[in-house]
Order: sequence, then C-alpha cells, then structure tokens
Amino acid sequence: MGENYLDEGFIFAKKERQPVYPIFIKTVENRMARWSKSAGVNKELTPHSLRHTHTSLLAKAKV
Repeated sequence: MGENYLDEGFIFAKKERQPVYPIFIKTVENRMARWSKSAGVNKELTPHSLRHTHTSLLAKAKV
C-alpha cells in the first residue's frame, strides 16, 4: 500500500472497502476460526495465541 498506508501500528490493513485502514480484530479472529476449522487444527487458537508463540520462538532463538 506504500505511502497510502495509514500507519497506526496495526499489522493487517484492508484492501477492498476503505483500503489502507486497519482490519477490525473481530474480523481477524473470525477468519482465523474459520481457517482453523477447515484445516482441522485447534479451534481455540487466536491471533493472541500466535503472538505468544512467536515471542517464545524468538526467545528460544536468542533474538
């Protein structure tokens, strides 16, 4: 999105309606739940869970 991106510290941005604005966390959670279900993985996995996993993996790698 380049210089059009409205940088407010968010990770995910919209591409269709209201491009460059952040996606609501509930949208991310709903999509992740749907994808987790279709992939047959833990349905209770959340974006917040991944944050902790990522942090743990970085610590293990001494980053």
